[in-house]
Amino acid sequence: MTQTFTIGETKRFLERWTAEPAFKQLIVKDPEQAIEQYNLAFHPEEIRMLWDRGFAMQSDPDQIPRPVQQYRDFIHEKFNHRDLLRDQSASSDPRITAWRKRQMMRCISQLGPEKHGSIVHAPFSVELNKGCSVGCWFCAYSAPKLSALYRYTPANKKLWQDTLRILREVWGESAKYGFCYWATEPLDNPDYEKFLSDFYQILGYFPQTTTAVPLRNIERTKKLLELSRQNKGFVERFSIHTLEKLEEVYRHFSADELKWVELVTQNEESDMAYANSGKILTGTNTNKAQIVINDSTIACVSGFLLNMVDKSVQLITPCISTSRWPKGYIIYDEVHFGSAEELREVLKQLIEKHMPTTLGRDQRVQFRPDLRMQVERDGFSLHLKQPTYTSAKPHPFLNSPARIMHPRLSDLGCLIALGNMTAGEMALYFEEKEFISPAETFHCLNTLFSFGLLKEGPD
Repeated sequence: MTQTFTIGETKRFLERWTAEPAFKQLIVKDPEQAIEQYNLAFHPEEIRMLWDRGFAMQSDPDQIPRPVQQYRDFIHEKFNHRDLLRDQSASSDPRITAWRKRQMMRCISQLGPEKHGSIVHAPFSVELNKGCSVGCWFCAYSAPKLSALYRYTPANKKLWQDTLRILREVWGESAKYGFCYWATEPLDNPDYEKFLSDFYQILGYFPQTTTAVPLRNIERTKKLLELSRQNKGFVERFSIHTLEKLEEVYRHFSADELKWVELVTQNEESDMAYANSGKILTGTNTNKAQIVINDSTIACVSGFLLNMVDKSVQLITPCISTSRWPKGYIIYDEVHFGSAEELREVLKQLIEKHMPTTLGRDQRVQFRPDLRMQVERDGFSLHLKQPTYTSAKPHPFLNSPARIMHPRLSDLGCLIALGNMTAGEMALYFEEKEFISPAETFHCLNTLFSFGLLKEGPD
């Protein structure tokens, strides 16, 4: 057998390992038969460190086979790119940057550093359709049925291009890390590639695509992948719903063609985990997921969610899915616009209304509702009411050290926990009762605020 250790072939092997229990069982039981049955390009033993965790842990770290190290480097490159998007998506506007940082700190405390690490907190997402034609049973956003498309007409083209320029104007250069789908199937829109080309020309970056219908028009999908490569796109994603679809994708796309395409194997047999959001959370799905992560979300935007069909803008940020926010993201506000100028104004209004850099004197101060305050001898500590993760890298103010230590501010936690005083009233209270300067009180309050520990946003 000729061994072909391309990264694409290794990736394809691991995709099958995740998606198909029969493949996994055969690899363990009879690898020679697996090689013949699945036409594998190499012997599974050569990359055993990638699919056998116990074997990997017992192996000599100085004796890593070359194909294993190549694949690990490939994965690290993708992770580094993801982290780069998160780190560079900060805005040139200090108000947006401060708000985004607070949401990130909140997510770290609620989800834990590991789960939060997969969230890029992108600056915006734009829907070019109203609804979705696919109707995935596990849809975390409970997307409605497709009802309208935003076509690339002369008028729509102008508004689209103006929208991109305004997003860059408002957010800054890092607006380029947005993308063009949400609770939609991007390939429902016949003009999707035209919108992406404008995105690249105006913002200087080719946005990622996630599609659940890569086989609907194979020639179109191949051209989209080529367009991404030509414009220096990075990773695209195919959602795979059945093993039959996985086999069909493998028949039409070579392993090397799919090297930079993540196959998200969401078939029922797969080891892939599902966030407890949308249809799964509300019980409207028709299938039963095998692995459901309760304290999770698939939302990845801390910024603006636009829909070009109904000309709406929401200010959103990820959160754990709850009955209040079943889609896994908080909606701070929603506004509509009719023109490019109106869009510019409503974005500015959202920033002014919801993104202060510090607490205002008249702002009522409360802890986040998921936090519990505990009085300490020389201050107070904060704890999650229902801890959702265990980590060796705790949130800077949770689990330890989660303390505000100041012998003269031991009452501060109690006043915040009561939740009936403004920041100005607290400053006056400590000035009169404890002779603490308002500046010192505001410093403590704004420290808590900056770490995402105080309540903000909608009730």
